[in-house]
Amino acid sequence: MPRRRSRFTYYRRRITVLLLPLLLVAGVILVVREHGQRASADPPVHGQDDAAPIEVPTTAPAPTTTAPPPSTLEPDPIVPGQATRVVPSAPTAVWVGTVAAGQTVSVPVLGQAGVPSAGVSAVALGLTVAGAGGGGQVTVAPTTGGPAPAATVDLAAAGDTGSGFVIVPIGLDGAVALSTTVDATVSLDVEGWFLPSAAGAADGRFVTVPPARVLDTSLGTSPLDLPLTGDSGAAGLPPAGAEAVLLQLTATDGDPPGQVTAWPTGTPRPDATTVMVPAAGSTTANLAVVPLGTEGSVTVQSSGATHLAVDVLAWVTDATNEVSTEGLFLPLPAARVVDTANGDGGPLDVRLRRDITIGDRGGLPPFGAQAALGKVSASGPADSGAVTLYPGGTARPETPTLHVRGDGRPTTATAWLRLGQRGTLSAWADARTDLVVDVAGYVVGRPVAPDPAVAPAAPSTEGAEPLPAFDAVIEQFLRADGVPAASVAVAKDGRIVYARGYGTADPATGAPTRVDSRFRYASMSKVLTAAAIFQLVQAGQLSLHDHAFAVLAATVPLPPDADPRLNDITIRDLLDHTSGLAASPDVFFNRAGFAPQSCQEAAQWIATRRLAGPPGAGFSYVNMNFCLLSLVVEAVTGEPYVQALQERVLDVRNVHDVEQGHSAALVAGEVSHANGAPWEPGVGWFMESLLGAGGLVGTPTDLVRVVDGLDPGLPGEHLLDPLTYLQMLTPGPGGWGLGVRLFGGSTFGHTGSLASSRGMVVHQADGVTWAITTNGSFGDHGSVLYSVMSRAIATIGAWPTWDLGPDLP
Repeated sequence: MPRRRSRFTYYRRRITVLLLPLLLVAGVILVVREHGQRASADPPVHGQDDAAPIEVPTTAPAPTTTAPPPSTLEPDPIVPGQATRVVPSAPTAVWVGTVAAGQTVSVPVLGQAGVPSAGVSAVALGLTVAGAGGGGQVTVAPTTGGPAPAATVDLAAAGDTGSGFVIVPIGLDGAVALSTTVDATVSLDVEGWFLPSAAGAADGRFVTVPPARVLDTSLGTSPLDLPLTGDSGAAGLPPAGAEAVLLQLTATDGDPPGQVTAWPTGTPRPDATTVMVPAAGSTTANLAVVPLGTEGSVTVQSSGATHLAVDVLAWVTDATNEVSTEGLFLPLPAARVVDTANGDGGPLDVRLRRDITIGDRGGLPPFGAQAALGKVSASGPADSGAVTLYPGGTARPETPTLHVRGDGRPTTATAWLRLGQRGTLSAWADARTDLVVDVAGYVVGRPVAPDPAVAPAAPSTEGAEPLPAFDAVIEQFLRADGVPAASVAVAKDGRIVYARGYGTADPATGAPTRVDSRFRYASMSKVLTAAAIFQLVQAGQLSLHDHAFAVLAATVPLPPDADPRLNDITIRDLLDHTSGLAASPDVFFNRAGFAPQSCQEAAQWIATRRLAGPPGAGFSYVNMNFCLLSLVVEAVTGEPYVQALQERVLDVRNVHDVEQGHSAALVAGEVSHANGAPWEPGVGWFMESLLGAGGLVGTPTDLVRVVDGLDPGLPGEHLLDPLTYLQMLTPGPGGWGLGVRLFGGSTFGHTGSLASSRGMVVHQADGVTWAITTNGSFGDHGSVLYSVMSRAIATIGAWPTWDLGPDLP
């Protein structure tokens, strides 16, 4: 350990000595980013209250606050130091053997497999592990300075295989240390070495680029050439000037055992492995430095069927480039820079961006590094998924950094980490997991500039950075009406610009409301059901003029003595509440009588009732209309309602947390529903039987995403075409559109009310869309919530220019 500490100090001092003259001569100035109503104990009848008139304010208070100014780009200087240039090599075996559990083997590298016998600072190695005797780790590290803090390859169980990539500083003995906690057969392949070039170099410098996918296909056993330069223009590579590429190869759904190899086109295939073929249903990835071969190409080949994705992360300059320090690599002893289980904020939350600063850790100042070579490990994941690490203040790429298993076992991968201003990373995961990052070197150069479309600060579990005047309006409403919890989301022109949770999600435990806390949507569910119906209409699978009970003939057959007018009810009649079905009694809330346990049971009951009037003649808000529409979705798609909704509406709008609620239980992350008292199970089965009429739970952010998707004039994937959108907003009897309530002009939305749940979602003509969900009980909730949100929104002089949508669950 003392040896490792002294080398660490030596590098740091060298950087400082060389950096100070550069700062004095250049006169660099670092510019730091400036971030600088009445309560009611008696809930109203669900259907009647949602249809009640809403008092829409005609004037709004004057704005009192403005959005924070955008961040200032920092002109970061470039840092020379004990930097090196890379000499790429086709993978060449340097050692193959069997290692016993607990054994450490010193593997000579200098003078082996093409590596020079002297003058080498570090070596790039590919590691392949097979025949594991059980779950464990295999690690490649320097022979001095103690063990590496992270494994190179994690093994799940006996017989498991794995592959990894590592850059290891070479000690005076010219060797690297190979250790394992489990019996395994191991092979090491040299992919390049590093020569000191502190004064700069023309060749051997990394040019880091955003991950660029150049292959994504099912791969057989035939070799496949990938042209990466010249006319292809792939991955930002120039027509000339590159001698190698840094690739990430990701294999999925394979037929093991097997391996994928990448090598320069036009040369013999080496006896080496780049990434192992994983079992069906699993994913594995690895990095590789590959020289460019014939016509600027690399070749990939698999020994067995698999799906392979190849992403270019960087390219390496050749001797035709100018001499520069930009892109030189600074190898360092591995240092732990992130550990969420020990002081870095706890496990990553699902689909909630986390910002982490690593620039002041690991021995390099936050300015002067454009990328880092890291080991990324996920431990204790709650489900299978992926972790993506990307430059702080920039848009999240589609290429994951690490794929995690759902069995709770750790997973490790080598990662090329592009850095944002002042050494920042953003982390995003679609499965809750702890994260560890170990850095073993940096690429000298400028970090990635911030993107003005990305919020400079990541949301917390409470939501976006507070807007005090806006929040004060919501918090005063909660106090005045005795509402325990609320959550709000606001979008402007298709961008989520604010989202925040308020109050206590569970009074019994005192848990605060989170931005991903889920609430009962109640009748706001109807908007989602309408969107599903419109999708089927636009796909030609359904018509607004189709007769509903004809579509439902197989699942809800009409009895012989049924009211014959039931046969005349069309899909349009159900959408605009002109079906003629009786509003009372409402079977979903008729607790003294029949209590259906499913929407289908409720529909079979209504088929025995007389209509209150002829279809299409007059408006009457009836929950049963949308229960029937939910069954229509099922009948046309052949899928359960929630599954069809997910595939045809929610996936399109990147919504993942909407699901069917329950009367007698809470879904994961759902707030309590008693007005300030511990939650008690509901009576009856109304949540389950309402289905798409009022049975969904989710976040206000997801409501806003779906409602914005109805407007084809906004950015992003649209749910409706312009003609369908116009039909939806055409006033019918009662002043309603198709599935939405019209508030004048092109402003529309819906309210929702269940016992101890109130909410509202509105899309305004000025491009603002908002949703508020609560777990309180208060009268005339439509007018109250419209007034509250109008007053809160009026406190904002200008909304931020960025989009929080990709940063929020």
